[in-house]
Amino acid sequence: MPADDLVEDGDASALDRLGGLPGDGLTLLPAHPWQLELLGGTGLRPVGVTAAAVATASIRTVYLPEADLFCKFSLDVRITNDVRRLWLHDLRRLSLVAALVDVAFDDLPRHLPRPAVLRDRGWRSARLGGDGGEALAVIVRDGLGEHLLPGLTALLAAGISEGFPGNPLDALDEDGALVWWERYLEHVVPPVLHAYLRHGVVLECHLQNVLIAVDEHGMPGQALFRDHEGIKLVAERHPGLGAPVLGGVRAWERLVYCLLTNNLCEIAGAVTARHPRLRDELWARARAAFAAAAKEYGDPPELRDLLAAAHIPAKANLLLRWLDADGAAMRWVPIPNPLRLFTPRGAPGARAAARGPSRDGPRAATAKRPPPCRTARGRPAAPAARPCRAGAAGPARARSPPRRRPRPAARRPAPPTAAGVPPVAGSRRTRRRPPRTPSARSPPRQAAARRGRRGRPWARCARSRTPAGCSAPCRARW
Repeated sequence: MPADDLVEDGDASALDRLGGLPGDGLTLLPAHPWQLELLGGTGLRPVGVTAAAVATASIRTVYLPEADLFCKFSLDVRITNDVRRLWLHDLRRLSLVAALVDVAFDDLPRHLPRPAVLRDRGWRSARLGGDGGEALAVIVRDGLGEHLLPGLTALLAAGISEGFPGNPLDALDEDGALVWWERYLEHVVPPVLHAYLRHGVVLECHLQNVLIAVDEHGMPGQALFRDHEGIKLVAERHPGLGAPVLGGVRAWERLVYCLLTNNLCEIAGAVTARHPRLRDELWARARAAFAAAAKEYGDPPELRDLLAAAHIPAKANLLLRWLDADGAAMRWVPIPNPLRLFTPRGAPGARAAARGPSRDGPRAATAKRPPPCRTARGRPAAPAARPCRAGAAGPARARSPPRRRPRPAARRPAPPTAAGVPPVAGSRRTRRRPPRTPSARSPPRQAAARRGRRGRPWARCARSRTPAGCSAPCRARW
């Protein structure tokens, strides 16, 4: 391409050694075969194949073994939920992110294994129209040679979870699988948490971006992280920066998804598929790794909440595709937290995990029950009386004896009168009211009870055990 159309940032000089200098003021620009097909006529002069490339698990990333380089290209192709294009706002911050990642592990505690980072050195592109160089951009990334420890073989973590001929998990018995899992946790979990808690750097450590180097016995001996494009920074730790920052809550959710949901859950699932009886023990040791990190860094609230949480976030890729959302957008769905679901007995929160979530919230699930009252001889005391059904506060009242329904009494005979003396008009005998008939509102039984209460003063109240003519407010009882 003409040097006037060159767009470059960082150190991309390694691309010039992929072929002879074209001369005439031209500059070499590697291209993915799909790029040329998608873009059609670009006006650039093709040179041909200048270096052999090996495909990787990522469609847009290739490895150049002779130059020991990785090249990541921009593709206008939608894969899963995102168009795999190298956006200009991500390209412009690669140098800043690379400088922060370079020092993220310098103060790692000495008793922890030090990981390697395949650094994104820089990028190069050519201007096409007004895109600023997005369409033909290529990122230059470190190869394995200068980072891989001697005697180790790098394997993609996604390949270990999916399976392939020669997978180191296939040749392990139960004891060997537990040792392999412990070493994997030792190389992956502490560095990721250290970068977040000490430097506010959120590594995108999902299976696609983690390489695990194994020895001749298949045991993990080194972890390698890659892809600066997906790294985020915690806004509270890096004030004043632009695009790559996230708030504390969103940054922690992203880290939990990448490390726990996408990485450890898949690797543990691959081990469990070969040794089903190890499931609980695998997550017990994973919980111990997170608990050890919490102790190392002063029990931060993020780790404390993670170990007690009932759910962890999982990325809803299908939903993002339906919403046609941006590739950096996140939509979470909750899934059970394996660090709590398979908590061994005796670990912090084990009893709450066994009981499950409470109706009153997470605090009620972990609340301690008071010890039962005991008598002087050590026997459990009799239970206290139940409180009223309305749930009112205060001391419990003893139960009252069962109420008895009033017995219907016979009609009282009229008092005798003197022979030949008629009753006086308006006297008590003539002013007796006729019995009330049951209305539509009052059932016949209640109407009869009311009549008995008014007509027979010797009937007794069911509450106060006094004559029915008392002033006790118990009309509703009749």
